[in-house]
Amino acid sequence: MQPLDGPFTQWLQASRSSDLTVIACVHMPAPDGRVWNTLVGLRDGAVLAQYRKLHRYDAFAMQESTHVIAGQEI
Repeated sequence: MQPLDGPFTQWLQASRSSDLTVIACVHMPAPDGRVWNTLVGLRDGAVLAQYRKLHRYDAFAMQESTHVIAGQEI
């Protein structure tokens, strides 16, 4: 778990030296102690977009909402 500007995203910013667009997932801290499951798109070392997962998997024995907050925007 780390903020958007944390070490994992900084490591992904190595894409600035290539023609790659990088899409990755990172768990970002949320205010209530849970996390946002966030998809991040980077190109040329810059964050182009981020998407916080809207729907959590709460079925059978899995209760993702215990640890993950739902995003608010598409």
